[in-house]
Amino acid sequence: MNLQGNRLTWLGHATFRIETNDGTVIYIDPWLSNPLCPEDEKQVKKCDVMICTHGHGDHIGDAVKIAKQHNLWWSASSNSVCGCKRKAPGRSRP
Repeated sequence: MNLQGNRLTWLGHATFRIETNDGTVIYIDPWLSNPLCPEDEKQVKKCDVMICTHGHGDHIGDAVKIAKQHNLWWSASSNSVCGCKRKAPGRSRP
């Protein structure tokens, strides 16, 4: 598949990292402590945007930690934002 310079990496369960051809790094459903995530991927080196599809622990598992570490814009469904906003108020948007 031609991703035109973009990269898509599956990190186990529902977790994905997208690296765009302009250098933006996006995490979707960041549960990096899931058993299928490779050890060398468990520490986030760069994250510009984070998207959480819903508030289950296996989809937001490491969202608060990443949000605090990278002070980033992140988006989540309203049930996710309500719980996470208290822990990492940062710059979240439903």
